[in-house]
Amino acid sequence: PRLPGALPDEDLGPDRQPEIRALVASVRASIAPNLGAGPTTAKQAESATAGDCTTFALAYAAHASKRSIPTRVVTGLRVDGDRLIRHRWAVSWTGSAWIAVDAAFGAAPAGGDLIGLALHDADDAGLVAGEAALTMVRSANRR
Repeated sequence: PRLPGALPDEDLGPDRQPEIRALVASVRASIAPNLGAGPTTAKQAESATAGDCTTFALAYAAHASKRSIPTRVVTGLRVDGDRLIRHRWAVSWTGSAWIAVDAAFGAAPAGGDLIGLALHDADDAGLVAGEAALTMVRSANRR
């Protein structure tokens, strides 16, 4: 049985990893990291020149979508030493498997330092769902 909300198995196809890596490099080169950047939408992220992890994830997802690479955005946490940091990245279908893609760090596949809490589309409703997941974790942590 499949878990509700689990990533669907896509049809097997050609290996898209080289294309995914090139796209990540392009997004990473075109956006300057800026943790002070305000909230962004998927449409704004596509042409952004600076932003935080959300901007990187949304920009990558927009460009991947234009290339028909199945992609979702993940809201979760990144392990940073002994801390957990709020973070957003993407997952993409390579043609044979889903891989984590972290354009903010130029990683495809991304390492094992990511903890996903919510998987969603790269739209405003998806971002709200992701923030709700983080809020629930913060609330549970305060109890």
